[in-house]
Amino acid sequence: MSALDSIKEHRNLFVLAVAAALAVLVAVVVFTGPAPRQPQPGGGTLAVSKRIKIDIPPEPARPVKEPEKKVEPEKTVKAPAYRPAPAKEPAVTPKRKVAGKLASRAPAAKKPGAGATPAEGKGRYAVNLASFLYKPEAMDVMSSLKAAGHNAYVTEFVKDGQRWYRVRVGFFASRDEAAKAGKRLSEEFRLPGAWVVKPSESERKAHGG
Repeated sequence: MSALDSIKEHRNLFVLAVAAALAVLVAVVVFTGPAPRQPQPGGGTLAVSKRIKIDIPPEPARPVKEPEKKVEPEKTVKAPAYRPAPAKEPAVTPKRKVAGKLASRAPAAKKPGAGATPAEGKGRYAVNLASFLYKPEAMDVMSSLKAAGHNAYVTEFVKDGQRWYRVRVGFFASRDEAAKAGKRLSEEFRLPGAWVVKPSESERKAHGG
């Protein structure tokens, strides 16, 4: 039963109770007649009324309807948009030092014999063009010199516990011829710091001197 139906039912009971009480009151008045009058001094009469007590039931208390609670919808929290991290620039590897100086690449290879020095061949002198800490770099320069027609080779030596790789071109009959050839090769292959050396007999035999 709903609250509204309950209220209607109590109201109907109250109305019925009031109607019953009024009916009883009317019946009492009808059957008892008017109240007798008592004589008063001086010839008058006093009407005596009868009081009838009728208990009327109190009106039933109406149920109190509790206010409905509003349910707030859950708030949706948007996740921050994904942003990819910026790509890191590749690290630049510094140039390796060649015997205390920066190494430079040799020029493009030439046809064998095109740039060979006429004095190269049998002799006691050679030109030390460059020294490297890493053998692959020395072998690369040697290959470029050989491709250009020069008698180039690589030797090794140890200094202060560090192994070095020298690129040399030989051999020349005089120191002056070796110096001229070294200057020309340094400019052509961009290898500064060339100097004339007098290799040992075993080195000359090993490399065609």
